[in-house]
Amino acid sequence: MPLTPQEQSVKELLIANYLPFEAHHVFELSPSVRISVDFLIFSDAGIVLECTYCTKRRGSAISEAKRRGAFINYRFGLLKQTLPGLVCGALIEAPNEDRSFTRKNLERVLSNANFLALSLEELRSSLGS
Repeated sequence: MPLTPQEQSVKELLIANYLPFEAHHVFELSPSVRISVDFLIFSDAGIVLECTYCTKRRGSAISEAKRRGAFINYRFGLLKQTLPGLVCGALIEAPNEDRSFTRKNLERVLSNANFLALSLEELRSSLGS
């Protein structure tokens, strides 16, 4: 599966920071449960990174971002049940929404995430720490 433009930007960021990773990694949690993630970064117990980009207009974008965030959070919960040491992070970009409003709403939804980035710059700094 080809990378989206956002995923391509993340890939370039990971390469620039010399972070070993695999794009579209598949975790086999059980014989019947498989979860594909956008990126698995090979650091300590591993860092899972899920990415999404909401282009809807102001007002609609936050609803879409929250819906996508809830699905990402569900997947993070499944992963952490099996791999509790796994670090999970989300890059959710909604450029048409107010950033502080977006953060406040998404932090409520992403209870299983270790970090949330709303831009590539924020992701760069989150991965640095």
